[in-house]
Amino acid sequence: MKNIKKIIAWASVLSLLVMSTSFAATFTGTITWGQNTSVDINSTWDWTSTPTGTTASGSDTVLVTAQVTPTLTMNISSGAIAFGTLNPGTPKTESLNLTTATNAELGITIGMDSNGLESATKYIGTYWATASSGATTDLTDFYKVDSITNSWWTTPLSTPTDVAANQTILTTSNVFQSNAITAVNLTALAWAQTEAGNYGDTLTFTVTGNF
Repeated sequence: MKNIKKIIAWASVLSLLVMSTSFAATFTGTITWGQNTSVDINSTWDWTSTPTGTTASGSDTVLVTAQVTPTLTMNISSGAIAFGTLNPGTPKTESLNLTTATNAELGITIGMDSNGLESATKYIGTYWATASSGATTDLTDFYKVDSITNSWWTTPLSTPTDVAANQTILTTSNVFQSNAITAVNLTALAWAQTEAGNYGDTLTFTVTGNF
């Protein structure tokens, strides 16, 4: 009888093992991780092999950022302009170059400040003779400025203009125009009645980037 019971018991175990090898189950659910991330999974597992019929999908967002550092430079080709001796009735022109480089989206502006071509209370040029107290000149001499960019682009001073206390040499509206070489030409003319003396001016160029 004991042997018969053992045989039955082993037969039951064997039957369970056989059943387990052919058992399959389907699992459904949701796996979550991270922020606002959801993955749905639907799997059918066969205990005798690897999972089959597994599907998963999910989505999330990733923020990507970058930065470009603003740049702005201006180089002046010379720190001095010398007209030398002005002979009455003969204009003299001297030049310098302004080289600008920037990545300003809306371009740049270059301004020029002047003290006037002066000597004590004497001035050369119509503007300074009329605007400065004590000026003595016959108003026939002049002190003018003009500029051109990259040998072709028209600037605010594309024609000779009397030098003033504040003037715009160059104004641009984009990056391409701003990376350029601007030639600044200064012209002085003395007349027979222009007072003798040593004249001088200090020019200040300022570049502003429109970022």
